[in-house]
Amino acid sequence: MTARTIVAATALISIAACAQQRQTPPTVVALADATSSVGTPTIRARYLNDLQTLIEWTGQHGGRLFGDTIEGNGLATSTVPLDVDFARSASTPNNPLYADADLQAKRQTAIKEAKALTSAPPADATDIVGGVVSAAGLFASRPDSAGLKVLAILSDMVQATAGPPGNFYSDDLSASAINSKIEQLKRLGLVPNLRRVIVYVVGLGADNTSQLPPQRILAIQNFWRTYFTASGATIPPGSFTPRMIGLPS
Repeated sequence: MTARTIVAATALISIAACAQQRQTPPTVVALADATSSVGTPTIRARYLNDLQTLIEWTGQHGGRLFGDTIEGNGLATSTVPLDVDFARSASTPNNPLYADADLQAKRQTAIKEAKALTSAPPADATDIVGGVVSAAGLFASRPDSAGLKVLAILSDMVQATAGPPGNFYSDDLSASAINSKIEQLKRLGLVPNLRRVIVYVVGLGADNTSQLPPQRILAIQNFWRTYFTASGATIPPGSFTPRMIGLPS
């Protein structure tokens, strides 16, 4: 087999894998920040709108949507109150009228839970890393799913905990300091396996004060890019945005 044949065969396999992902229902995990730094009605309403975008997208693709809050201890407080599978039920007759009614009922359930997520009492600490580790467990619970895997985080992304990786309002977030933090998180088992997971971050730097300096916002973004790269996640162009846009077609 020539080198050219091997390259062509590899490309065909890659194309087939992408096609299979598109045809198989996706798994979506949404994390909505419920901490005091993003506790204003304006920010919470924005998160709700973004969750509704995810609900519509997941419903259109027949996927499963999980949703949880980001609080002070992501591993201890995770309850995944939003869990809706938009796949057509086997008991639903093969009739568009029944299918549409079933989908609408599931949408309403998801929207109700999304409203609950975005009205949760504000927590003082912000443990985004713990939330991401919990989300990785949800993806791992569906190992046979060949569909797209999407992690959407609605947050200012300002980690603020007493333990690692620390407080992003005040910590040194130079490139070397970020690398040290990532290595520490790896040793603690807090960099999960997110291979084949597409990550979207919505609202980075947009806290209650709107006064984070631009250089601090960029440093926080650099930390999360480094963290998700270390996890093996896919970070598409435009994945750090102020609103939930750019989902796969």
